[in-house]
Amino acid sequence: MIGPLILVVRPRLGVGAFGVRIALIEILGLVILLTLLVVAGVLFVRWLQSRPRPRVVSVSKPVALKGVDNAPVSAVEVLVLRDQARRKKLHLRITYPSIITSPTKLPIIVFSHGRGGSKDDYQLLVQYWCARDYACIQLNHYDALPPKGKRLSRDLRDWASRPKDVSLVLDSLSDIMQAIPELAERLDLERIGVGGHSFGAHTAQLLGGMTARDHERGRVSYRDRRVSAVFLLSPQGRGRLHSPDSWSTIRLPMMTITGTRDDGRNGEDYTWRLDPFELSAPGDKYLIVIRDADHGFGGIPRSSAQYPYAQDEEVAGIVQEESLRFWNAYLKGDIDAREALRSERSHGAISTRVELRTK
Repeated sequence: MIGPLILVVRPRLGVGAFGVRIALIEILGLVILLTLLVVAGVLFVRWLQSRPRPRVVSVSKPVALKGVDNAPVSAVEVLVLRDQARRKKLHLRITYPSIITSPTKLPIIVFSHGRGGSKDDYQLLVQYWCARDYACIQLNHYDALPPKGKRLSRDLRDWASRPKDVSLVLDSLSDIMQAIPELAERLDLERIGVGGHSFGAHTAQLLGGMTARDHERGRVSYRDRRVSAVFLLSPQGRGRLHSPDSWSTIRLPMMTITGTRDDGRNGEDYTWRLDPFELSAPGDKYLIVIRDADHGFGGIPRSSAQYPYAQDEEVAGIVQEESLRFWNAYLKGDIDAREALRSERSHGAISTRVELRTK
């Protein structure tokens, strides 16, 4: 009886030992894998720490402005970021409400100027938004008009540097808050919109997901996932950089505003500027066409910071109110604003010159 019992038990012991070996090998493999992951994580952190980081190198004292509609706002007119990776300095202007009427943090709007514009333009829009509880950051791109001296290059070929400028600003939001005590812990880093006019609208489109043709790298994207919504004032349509499917990758909320006299630089009529709306992915897309409005929209691009005024108050007012509705709907989660955006009657109440399309 002993012999047969041994024969029965031995195979079981053999199978058990083999299973133990397999288990030990699996545990050892898991330990090695976890060790490699930890080492890789440490190396990645060290690599991030070794990368040149942007930093604030100078900041002016805040100034009080009368604001649009006599609503007071404050502005830091010059904050300089040093982009060590690209070896350049980026000049910013930060505007925010003097009196915060909402207990919540301030949503952020980064606004990109048109070709040859500057961070000090568009005050009819910026101060209007900021008086209604937004913080707005404007920046000088490579083609900006300096306060004094000769105009910088107005060549359009360096378009790819512009979305990189905006992403650098988003990288630096914590440093900006630290540099401006009045904004300490007041910026909402989870609610960020990007807007722009003309060449700046092109920049906003890129950050929103539009792709472009690069002669060296092919089709490229500058989508920044931190951006929740984009506002396009007089954007570009199809051309050398863009094919009809370039806008299919814009899936976040987007408002486009143009006018029936808003012609393109190469003689295109205003319908060319409808491409971003018509060719983008459906869902939370809005198009406003203002009858008889031209590229200047009543004086919005060029307006004094101290005394912003409109050449055409009706047209400028349309842009102010429509854009504010859009930001309120998608940066503040205002349900009433979102419903008003979809209602033709509400847009008609602003002006009979407004034509609305949605998808």
